[in-house]
Amino acid sequence: MEMLKKGNTAPNFDLMDQNGKKVKLTDFKGKKVLVYFYPKAGTSGCTKQACSVRDSHSDLQELGVLALGISPDGVDAQKKFDQKHALTFPLLSDPDHKVAELYGVWGEKKMYGKAFMESSVHPFSSMRLAKL
Repeated sequence: MEMLKKGNTAPNFDLMDQNGKKVKLTDFKGKKVLVYFYPKAGTSGCTKQACSVRDSHSDLQELGVLALGISPDGVDAQKKFDQKHALTFPLLSDPDHKVAELYGVWGEKKMYGKAFMESSVHPFSSMRLAKL
């Protein structure tokens, strides 16, 4: 699927957070939500990205924006990542990467000549606005 463009309707999802709580995008209808994807909790780029969102928490709150991070990591890995870095927002588990596919961010990447599948968005890529 193609990556969302400004004004597209955001695909709905229903995922578990790092505390085992079910989170649905529809729970945030009428609110501003930053949904970002990362390939793997604990890697250097993903840690920088998550800590950047954490460090922007008060600025996001002033703008009325809630943050949600999504990766294929399991709930336990998300919980450890959250505890290690004192993150201030839900980390959602998308183990079969269906939500990442809906948002057009799952694809083939290459590193050191090897191809593999993961979130294909660079950790610091530009963000898109979508409607709930």
